[in-house]
Amino acid sequence: MKTLHSICLLAKLVIAVVIFCLGSVLIASQISKFDLAKLPDRAEVIALAKVTKIEKKELDSRRPTPYDEVTIKIASVLKGKVSRDHISLVLQSRGVKGFDPALNVGDTGVFFLRELNGSKAKLAYWGSIAVFQKPYFDLFESSFVLLEEEEQEDEGEEELEWSFDSEKIGSVPEGWIIGETAGMGKTAKWEVIRDDSAPSKDKAVAVTRSENYGETFNLLLAKKTNYKDVEVSVKVKAISGKEDRGGGPIWRAKDADNYYISRWNPLENNLRVYYVKDGRRVQLATADIKTDPGKWHEIEIEHVGNKIVAEFDDEKVIEIEDSTFAEGGMVGLWTKADAATAFDDFEVETEADDND
Repeated sequence: MKTLHSICLLAKLVIAVVIFCLGSVLIASQISKFDLAKLPDRAEVIALAKVTKIEKKELDSRRPTPYDEVTIKIASVLKGKVSRDHISLVLQSRGVKGFDPALNVGDTGVFFLRELNGSKAKLAYWGSIAVFQKPYFDLFESSFVLLEEEEQEDEGEEELEWSFDSEKIGSVPEGWIIGETAGMGKTAKWEVIRDDSAPSKDKAVAVTRSENYGETFNLLLAKKTNYKDVEVSVKVKAISGKEDRGGGPIWRAKDADNYYISRWNPLENNLRVYYVKDGRRVQLATADIKTDPGKWHEIEIEHVGNKIVAEFDDEKVIEIEDSTFAEGGMVGLWTKADAATAFDDFEVETEADDND
């Protein structure tokens, strides 16, 4: 009788082990087959992810590809409220080739990671990420995939120019990404347009539609840029806008909530320099500008160390010092609220940033 009982217990144990193994295989299969482009219905998608720590770590000696363990700061939107948290994820450093959507709440979030190495920083990865609210998070924790590693060159002086003449009309320029500060779920439409008055041939990039108002800022950022001491210039034409009009360049941008901005507003007849920190704009300087609002005008910024010099149509109008952002960042374009504005001949001259 005891022998029969022992056999039954052993059989139950074997069955339990088999079920456990099958369950593990099923879960592993679900993870390995997970596709970022096919999100579960119950997924809560993160709109933005920013790296705060990155550490190389070999997780499995059987896998030839190294893994990176990354702690990222995420900003999630749940029922209209923004919440912030820190989550430790294990992300594969080489995987699927991703896609590059505009940054909109409800889409798979576009993100960038900076690999820190002492005093230096470089653009290490660029891709897409999705994060799930519990209890669905744990199952897919190991399914987040980074794109192939891309390094930002950091040697010598660089001169970049975008005339947008080779871009397709109606498209977002290649290598640029749309963003916004204090967005309300109505991302402005940035696109290449035909404009026979454009300084370089007949194309420019513009905000052609915006339903935003108040302190919502519309951004277009050049992705693979990371500059500290820099000269930035752009030609601007104010098209329309009841609440706001005009715009200007962005520089030293860490993300959509932290950057410097200089903007021309023909409704106020002035040029101003601001910094935006944690989504809040602070004015640094202003200069009166009286000019034809319907023509193209040039804004030029030189920022070396803490010194900022702003010129409007080749005339120096602002000279200040500020140390809010001492490290390098992306460059880009900016408008506010409902301003429809065209930009052309965006030029950057710099020594590639090493964050000294």
